[in-house]
Amino acid sequence: MLIERPSGLIVRKGTTKPVQNQRLRAQCAKLRAARALGIACPNVLEEGEDDDGCFYFDMDYVAGESLANAVLSGRELHWDVIMPQIRRLLDCFRQDQPGSLHADVFRSKLENIAAQCHNRATTSPLLDRIDRIVAGLQRMNWNDVPQSGCHGDLTLENIMLRHDGSVVFIDFDVPEQSSWHLDIGKLYQDVWGHWCLRQLALSEPGSVDLVNAQVRLQQIEAVFAEQIGSLVPGGRARVQQLAAFHLLRTLPYASDSRVAHYVVGRTEAVLSVP
Repeated sequence: MLIERPSGLIVRKGTTKPVQNQRLRAQCAKLRAARALGIACPNVLEEGEDDDGCFYFDMDYVAGESLANAVLSGRELHWDVIMPQIRRLLDCFRQDQPGSLHADVFRSKLENIAAQCHNRATTSPLLDRIDRIVAGLQRMNWNDVPQSGCHGDLTLENIMLRHDGSVVFIDFDVPEQSSWHLDIGKLYQDVWGHWCLRQLALSEPGSVDLVNAQVRLQQIEAVFAEQIGSLVPGGRARVQQLAAFHLLRTLPYASDSRVAHYVVGRTEAVLSVP
């Protein structure tokens, strides 16, 4: 929620029920910690609870546009300026890796996704395809994904591009599995999985705007491969695995069958990237 104050605009993020407070408090703490590491993100100005006991925190308003919108606009972007800033975020989290996430954590999550899909009308027509994808991912190697700090939801929509070319990271999350590898998987959820194109793909399928946006994502993939994808041991195959994992995680929340079809199709496309 935007709030106008004499000093300027601020953003307030709050819960609607006290039961949600713990998660939002964790997000607030994570934002403060990221800023302390020198990561470009909004400054937390105030935090507290309202009269109903719901937690909130206020932060700086970030003027600019999301990197997703900038990519879709078709204008020239200076990736030589943008990518080092994304790399700095990842490098901050790479410095502290106390261990690895257990492979069973990923396999258990995949089983849960499949089970949820079997109980939802939006995904029931796609169960054969979903089961094949899940089975394929289950067979993959899930060892050596480092446990570390992470952004938690590093999509192109959560990277703000200011008018001076600087980048600000917003909407930090507290996922079940925390790893900078998974942050890279989130980026590729957009680059290969076209997650940022979902609304355009559903509202204007086959449109010139959609085709142009798909081409632009394909063009920037080389930049990502050199600057970001190369950081992950296992290379392209591991990045595909992580991007597909993230896409599948959205399926139980698909609002209708069209969204579910899109996610399944894009997951299959990610896993078939040569």
